[in-house]
Amino acid sequence: MRLATAVLEEFLKSHRVVRVLERGGVTVVGLATSTGTAPDYLTFDEALDRALVDVEEVSAGGSVPECRVRNRSASRLLLVEGEEIRGAKQNRILNTSAFLEKESETVIPVSCVEKGRWRYESATFAKGSRAPSSLLYAMKSSVTRSLRSEASYRSDQWAVWNETADCLSAAGTSSPTDSLSDAYDKRRKELDDFVGRIGSLEGSTGVAVLVGDRVVACELFDRPATFSRLQERILTGVAFDVLFRNRDLPAGEVDLREASRRTESWLERLSGLAPSSHPSVGLGENLRLEEADLVGSALVVGDSVLHFGAQGR
Repeated sequence: MRLATAVLEEFLKSHRVVRVLERGGVTVVGLATSTGTAPDYLTFDEALDRALVDVEEVSAGGSVPECRVRNRSASRLLLVEGEEIRGAKQNRILNTSAFLEKESETVIPVSCVEKGRWRYESATFAKGSRAPSSLLYAMKSSVTRSLRSEASYRSDQWAVWNETADCLSAAGTSSPTDSLSDAYDKRRKELDDFVGRIGSLEGSTGVAVLVGDRVVACELFDRPATFSRLQERILTGVAFDVLFRNRDLPAGEVDLREASRRTESWLERLSGLAPSSHPSVGLGENLRLEEADLVGSALVVGDSVLHFGAQGR
């Protein structure tokens, strides 16, 4: 079996641009790869839709930075960092991507995105949205620091709460429980309209999003089916920042060929970085990349990268 770092390097270099489009000063680049056969699995939302997984507090009293996932299916389960889960004692987001064994029970690291509630509204969690790119950047940066200093997937909870408060302010809404979900719900129509104008990225295994000449977000998966299931939520999270928090959108026509070239160059640069490697939650290894303006993470299982995500400033 190859080193996980070599698997990630090949994965990043293997991507090709399959579609480029511009919407309101934002460039969306559909990317695809074919790096071999990855293990079979269900996505987290697929298992939730089919009632094959339960997500709950770790105990009756609960613990803010942890939740329990009970995978009752005969398939392995892919969880993707930044996904929101709603309900139980307070809404959370997943701190890391994870690959869970079939018929298993796993305590997963999470961050709270609903500071003002600590009481049950349901016994288990339901799926929500996905964290905006700016919140993901803050959360992932702090998790990377925790992994390198204390081998922990714990985030800086105050940094996440501060970002959540900024999201609510940017959306022009107040929330009785300081809940990120209220920011999304307040601006749902604008978010849906923006994502709807992008349309399908059929055949893509991932996407990069550029504002001007900067890549602000990139999410890559091992197969088109996984990206297809997650595309709308991924782009909604990016759209939140673009529409409500980004005040320097470029004016004028976007050079799509140049955007394609910049994306490929950016991936090539990432492939040359030296990531740190950490045991994953569940199966596989978790690799971390970090530069002054970027934080990235990858879930590597065997010879496959199941998920790579990067956020830039």
